[in-house]
Amino acid sequence: MTIGSAGPSKTSLARQLTRTALAVDLDRFDSDVLAKAKTCLLDFLSCAFEARHHPWSAQAIGIARALELLVETCDALSDSSAIPAHCRLEPMNQRLRPAS
Repeated sequence: MTIGSAGPSKTSLARQLTRTALAVDLDRFDSDVLAKAKTCLLDFLSCAFEARHHPWSAQAIGIARALELLVETCDALSDSSAIPAHCRLEPMNQRLRPAS
């Protein structure tokens, strides 16, 4: 599954996360920390695969796609000196909000 579309010059979020994870020096961690991380990752993946057909999973995918599109739009507009209104963060809880 991919979220959003990665154009020819764009790297997908999944690929960026994978590259970041592979760049970590595992020798910095104790073996018990690595074992726990593997258990947590397998648990996360099994939950994600099991829940992929539920309505709330489809809703989460839709939100992620919309958020990725918003971030791409804000990145494209970030060359201007002013922050576009639809890219501002709400001060109280730091959530992205659409322009009013």
